[in-house]
Parts: sequence; C-alpha cells; structure tokens
Amino acid sequence: MKKRLFLALALGLVLVAGLLLWAAIDEPEPVELSTEPLRIKRYHGGLSIDLFSLIPQSELDHLFVGNPWSPDSELEALPVFKTPYAPSPQIEAAVTEKVYAIADQLKLAITPKDSSWNSYVFDGGDLWCRSDGLVMLSYRPLPSSFSKRLQGKTTKGNTFEEKKEVGNYFLKKYARTFGVKDPQISAPAGVLTSYSNYIGFHSGSGTLAEQIAAFHFQRVDFLLEEDYLTICFQYAQLPEEIGMYPVISVEKAQQMLKDGSYSNYPGNSDDPVAESPPSAENIVFTTLLYDTYHYDTAIPFYLFYAPSESRSRVTGETLYRVYYVPAIDLSYIENPEIFGPGFEKKP
Repeated sequence: MKKRLFLALALGLVLVAGLLLWAAIDEPEPVELSTEPLRIKRYHGGLSIDLFSLIPQSELDHLFVGNPWSPDSELEALPVFKTPYAPSPQIEAAVTEKVYAIADQLKLAITPKDSSWNSYVFDGGDLWCRSDGLVMLSYRPLPSSFSKRLQGKTTKGNTFEEKKEVGNYFLKKYARTFGVKDPQISAPAGVLTSYSNYIGFHSGSGTLAEQIAAFHFQRVDFLLEEDYLTICFQYAQLPEEIGMYPVISVEKAQQMLKDGSYSNYPGNSDDPVAESPPSAENIVFTTLLYDTYHYDTAIPFYLFYAPSESRSRVTGETLYRVYYVPAIDLSYIENPEIFGPGFEKKP
C-alpha cells in the first residue's frame, strides 16, 4: 500500500514538474518596442494615424469590412511579429521568385525594366515588386477578357455590395493563383480614405488568430478603374513571429480606456491626449487591428470609436475619434510608457 502511495506521489510530482517546465518553455519573452522602424506606408493592413484619427459618421458602417475579429470573438492569444515590411536580400530574392511564378501562371511574358526598382513590363502592363514583399501588377488598358465581363463596373465610389461583384469575379479568377485558401472577400484596412477603391480577399482557413494574421499580412487587393486594373499582393509568407502573446479582453481594454491608459496617436507619446476618454455608452464601434507602421514590432490594438467634439468642415456631420488600447497584456511590454501618458507603470 505504501509502495503504491509512493509511486502515485512520485508520478504526481513528475506531472507537475512537466507542466511547470512546459509553461516556462511556452511563456513568451517580454517585448521592448521602438519607434524607429523603417516607415513605409501601406496600402492595406495595420494602422496609420493620418487615416484613422477622425472619420465622419457616414463611414462608420464601412470600417474594416471582412476583419475576422469581432467583439464576440473568443481569443486568448495572438502572434506578435517583427515589423513585417523591412526590406532584406532574402525577402527580395523570394519575392522575385514569386513574381516569376505568378507571371508564369498568368501567362505573362515579363522582362526586366529597371533592376534597381525591381520593375518588369509585359505586353499590356507592368509589374513592380518591392524588397519588403509588396507586389503591384497593373494592366493598362484592361484586357478584353476583363472589359467584357466588367463593363461599366469599377471599385471606385461604389458601395461594398457593388464592389463585391467585382471582387467575386477576381476571386474565381485569381484565388488559386495566389494560393489563398477558403478566400474571404473584404475591404482593405485603408478603405476609408485614399484606398477606398480597393476590394480584396484573404485566407479564411485556420484558427481565428491565423485568419486575423492573414487579413493583415497576406491580402490580395484589386483596384479596378474604367481603363486599368491594379492587383496588390504581399509575398505569401508571414513576417517573422516573435511568439504567441496573451490578449486582454475587450472589457479590460474598455476599463483601461476609462482609466486613461489609451492613445489617440500611436507611435508618438509626446503628443497630448486630444480629448477625454468616452464612456462605454458612447463607444459606437470596436475593432482589433495590428499596428504595422509605428513600431519595430507589429502588435494588435483595440480601436474604440466615439463621437468627438469636431465636425466635418464639408458636411457639418459629427466626426468620430478613435482611441487605441494595446490588446497585448502590458506585462509583456518592457516599455509600456512608449504608448504615452497613462502607461508609465505596468499594471
């Protein structure tokens, strides 16, 4: 009996030690952020202050359509990435290889135009790939096969439902070429301003965390004008992952907002907070997005939209301000003060 009890206790200790060891190995290292990344503005994905500080009321219903995250999402952790758009010879070589592979699938006979800019030409268009992984393919003018099917349709100034008609056409034509599994139609994160003409898709397969990452870093977007088409896509490889980090709940983020731990201007902690934080009742829209622009590490933020004291100079309608709260538990951020006032101490 004593022998059995001893064996049971020993086995229990081994299991506990194993669990503790597993937890220690799986525990992500704290991240120290810097505001000195290579600042390349993106046509999709991530946040940019000039895009999202204030928006008119009429655009609230069209924010980040297709984002896999919703306030009802059950999400415990998200990957944190190194700034995904820093050029490197390795990415450049991989992108060039990808470009030739896609050109071959689309039956485009491309020839180098300017090696210093990684640009190519083909009969009826041009192709440009950046060393950070962004590729832009333009048909000018539209091929007859497109123009007949898309006569009178563009992505400019249309409703999202109208854009979906265009998107579904390209979805059937290009999803396999670009290797997007279970493609989901969506609008780019920059849909509100200069990139409102785009419609695109991202992979809807995998876990919710994987879908959110694909929405940001593995999109294929289309800009269709009356006489040309531009396809923008990211080299189909996620940026280097630092680790999986616990995500705070929306409720905790709202409490941080109430307590003053938020920012109106990510990436610039010297800017004063523009207005007092809104009450929970005044928050009209909430989403989650990665900031891929302001720091050397891409981390997710909660975005809370509420009426501001400002009005549109053009229409007179109320403008809505966005309040940013880091979605990663601050205990995993070495220097939370980088987010500005209210973040001087770890909670």
